[in-house]
Amino acid sequence: MTHPIVRSLRAFKPLAIAALLASGGALAEDLAPGEATFGVKLKLAGLAEGDRGLGRNDLDGAPVDPDGETAEGYLDVQPALFWRVSEDWDLFVRLQGFLPSGEIVVFDEERPRRTESFAAVREAWVAYHGLTSYPGEMIKIGRQRLREDDGTWWDRDAEAIHWTFDSTLLQAHVGLASELHTGRTGSEELPSSQRDRGYAFAGISRQWHAEHFIGARAAHAFDYAGPDDPATDERDPKLSERQYTWIGLFAHNDYFGQPDRAGLYYWSQYNFLFGTREDVVLSGDPLSATTVERDVRSWAIDGGARLHFDMPLSIGFAIAVADGGGDQARSKNFEQTGLHSNRSRFTGTRSLIYRYNEALRPELSNLRMASAFVSVPLRRFDASLVYHWIERNQNDEPIVADGIDVQPVNNDADIGEGIDLVLGTYFGTTPQSQIDDDDDLRSNIRLRGSLFRPGTAYGNSLDDQYRVILETTLWF
Repeated sequence: MTHPIVRSLRAFKPLAIAALLASGGALAEDLAPGEATFGVKLKLAGLAEGDRGLGRNDLDGAPVDPDGETAEGYLDVQPALFWRVSEDWDLFVRLQGFLPSGEIVVFDEERPRRTESFAAVREAWVAYHGLTSYPGEMIKIGRQRLREDDGTWWDRDAEAIHWTFDSTLLQAHVGLASELHTGRTGSEELPSSQRDRGYAFAGISRQWHAEHFIGARAAHAFDYAGPDDPATDERDPKLSERQYTWIGLFAHNDYFGQPDRAGLYYWSQYNFLFGTREDVVLSGDPLSATTVERDVRSWAIDGGARLHFDMPLSIGFAIAVADGGGDQARSKNFEQTGLHSNRSRFTGTRSLIYRYNEALRPELSNLRMASAFVSVPLRRFDASLVYHWIERNQNDEPIVADGIDVQPVNNDADIGEGIDLVLGTYFGTTPQSQIDDDDDLRSNIRLRGSLFRPGTAYGNSLDDQYRVILETTLWF
């Protein structure tokens, strides 16, 4: 007798693997115990990026970014397998192969890295659904994607134990996580900020009125290994030990979903950070390095509103403010969890967009930002145009930005302004999708263009930073 897995793969037809990546539990309802399904996501893209040093030279007269402007292409292939082992058990594996035309800066798991070709294990987990009788409850164990819709707390692959509960009126989750490795071939290591760092986290959300939700979430991050020896010759030594706790409150009415009716959609979150950190301060002689201990007390807010009309058109605005500064005894710099991406569908389309400008990619730290946008959400096409105005909260403190390699040079608050344009067209990869509009339209061609114009905080006569990506994504 042919095994059910083999029968399922022989009868394979494309599946909604996007839902599979987000939550294997929803897809499991479509499979009988013992059946499996397989899919492939293939992306072919071209990338052009400006000088990450903004045309600035260092003290020796050499360019800050010796590579200057770059233009490369890459192929990204991600096969995935979902197996419903039994009534209560599921298994999921997602792999990746990445092949660029040359060494380029990619945001691998949302971090900037210069990289060449590699293979990776992105996810490998098992899930158990038998703790309760509710269909929306399960516990996952293994390397998995931790994500929430806003992307400002969680959006990263990590080793975790994660329990989730999802019903019509109540959603809750609790878990433990740590990034133990990058999951990829080669010698690439985790950045020092994430090495030997563990997380305990939980969240709860309730629908208090039809389609209106309020909730709270919390996380505690702890470094379970101290700083490296100051005399180490490591390229990226770990020089901090942190014990951080975040508490957040939020409210929304399905702000990150695609609007299905005219009306006002909103999102707001209020985050508080407290804890301690111990930093190794290096001097010319590693043997004379000193250690500085400080308390951390800080806060950040982020929110937006979007008005959707009867026609396929939305307009909206968003704000974000994060504390910064401090003194020798206390730091007021807000820091995000380290497992975030800041990518979300805040314009109301299907496209994930970096919330604080794609070209600059600042963190929510020592920041004041106001954004305005217009979007066109259609089933087979969408478009978003976003404008950002950006300042520092504390003028004498730096900001963290992954899109450039330079810091402000004076005490001006003006970081600059940014513009993001994202266009996408969607289509199916099956013959049925060409004639049936109800078929899942996963494949797409998307153009992402982003510009950052540096403000007076960076000095004069600097180049604008830009990042343009044209990508074709096919789901099979």
